Amino acid sequence: MKNTANIFSGLILLVFIFLGITLTFFFSEKINGQSKEEKTMQKIMNEVIFQLEDRNQLRNIGLGVSSTPNGCYQSVSLTFNVYRPIKKEEARKMLLDAAQFFCKKINSNEEIKAYLEPYPFTNKNIGLTLFCYQKNGNDLYYPDFTTLKFDKGTLYYKSNTPETYDYIIEEETYEEALYTALEKNVEK
Repeated sequence: MKNTANIFSGLILLVFIFLGITLTFFFSEKINGQSKEEKTMQKIMNEVIFQLEDRNQLRNIGLGVSSTPNGCYQSVSLTFNVYRPIKKEEARKMLLDAAQFFCKKINSNEEIKAYLEPYPFTNKNIGLTLFCYQKNGNDLYYPDFTTLKFDKGTLYYKSNTPETYDYIIEEETYEEALYTALEKNVEK
């Protein structure tokens, strides 16, 4: 009788161990609160952040994602600080290059494709914001830009005046910016 109870206890223990291993295996995607696709998108965004910081003397301060109710990515965004004035021509080239690079990195990753809506991502699914400061961290004022933004296919160049902090905003579509950048490149 005692032997049967030990065998029965041993079987129950084995069942619990087996269930534990099975549940861990099936739910391992959510370890540390991140699914496999979230980890993949985080890895992509980290690679983009590293490259953009290195190329453009930027410092990343944030990132964001927007998703559909079924969990697919609709858009992604990155935010940076830059500690130098940037003229419009350089800002245009920087934003265009960064958006194209960001799209390419996302669309070329096989693991994330099934989680993009729409696929492929276009410039309408990418957001980039650069907050510009003087080298010492103080605010910049017109004619220098305080904020450069690429949002849903539009480039925004924002500045303000020290007296009123009124924003002076210029904008151009992706297509207009690309045309202008190409035109300026041909002139050189």
